[in-house]
Amino acid sequence: MSFAKAMETTLKNSGKSVSASGMSALQTLRGSTYETPRPLSASEIELLRQAKAEVAARVEELAGVSLVREEASPAAA
Repeated sequence: MSFAKAMETTLKNSGKSVSASGMSALQTLRGSTYETPRPLSASEIELLRQAKAEVAARVEELAGVSLVREEASPAAA
């Protein structure tokens, strides 16, 4: 089907899907998402922490700004 013919069909159908199932593309994609988010696994959390540290180190290297919060020592409290 040519682009012009496909566009004409889309315009005639007001942009709605004409699939055999009657579902639009968005409805089809929506079915594969979770209703509630799942908790991250321990390995995913560790990877995120590692990536955060790497990004902070790179920013500090490039900008000379420390993004890592230093823990307060008990003596300072």
